[in-house]
Amino acid sequence: MIIKNDRILLRRTQVDDLKFVLGEERDKTNQPYVGQWEFDEHQAAIGNDDIAHWTVARPSDDRRIGYVILLGMTNPHNSIELMRIVISEKNKGIGRITLRLIQRATFSFFVSVQRTPSSQVRKAMAWYIPKTITPKGGTHAKENTISPTD
Repeated sequence: MIIKNDRILLRRTQVDDLKFVLGEERDKTNQPYVGQWEFDEHQAAIGNDDIAHWTVARPSDDRRIGYVILLGMTNPHNSIELMRIVISEKNKGIGRITLRLIQRATFSFFVSVQRTPSSQVRKAMAWYIPKTITPKGGTHAKENTISPTD
């Protein structure tokens, strides 16, 4: 799955991305706040259907700027846990935009699984999923797009 807007792209983490992921976990500014996994644990997460391990990158050049780990993708109760979010470019609104894209993607995922969303899900989608995202600084990002490509 690829999720993107004009500022960031969320894509499935590949084995080639894990050196970056491990470096961000061990970075002195992130280390006190982020759980520390070994390479093998991240590799296992990438292959686990219940876990979404996504790399956050710039859409213009695919430069990695963070990663996200979500648990519960196969949860029968439609409940997802945000296990970890790490953004290397601090204080630029990228974390906020990433969280909004995650919300949009997860609601879209569960609605497509349910086919007919309940009124509660529709209300939650209307509340949490904006048509545009306004980062600090006030410029609007283009409407988010979600595509089912891997």
